[in-house]
Amino acid sequence: MAEAIALAASIIAVVQLADRIASVCKSLIETVQDYPRDLRLIFAETGSLKVIFESLRFLNEDDPADSATLQRLRGSDGPVEGCKTAMDQLDRLFASLPLPNSKRKGAKKQKLQTTLTSLAWPLKADRARKLLDEIMRHKSTINVALQGQLLWVDRQIRSDSSY
Repeated sequence: MAEAIALAASIIAVVQLADRIASVCKSLIETVQDYPRDLRLIFAETGSLKVIFESLRFLNEDDPADSATLQRLRGSDGPVEGCKTAMDQLDRLFASLPLPNSKRKGAKKQKLQTTLTSLAWPLKADRARKLLDEIMRHKSTINVALQGQLLWVDRQIRSDSSY
């Protein structure tokens, strides 16, 4: 039971982190002239990650097929926790960026913030790419587990309907 609660908490945390990171990327894409292309990839990957993690919420621990899938995904060294850890690190990376203000407080201040953001990104881009690679690996593992579970369910439905 404690494992199920921990998994649910990790799923919720990753969905919230994905929302926050996507929001920051979107803000930067919209406000920084000549924004780094990495931001589009991070925006897209966090969006697809959110969808996959939201689908995990619908797995039922009491269903044998779902339970087996969840067993493979959970644990301190499982892909869900690995993804959460990488997303936490990516979130901290974005939190340390001087983000441009969307409010119009002053053209000079806005330009300075935008310039600082543009200058700070190259220092963080390499780490962001490595974290994104890690997230993509975990996401792929989770997706394969979900696909396998769906195939098993489909096979069960087909065999039940053949009678």
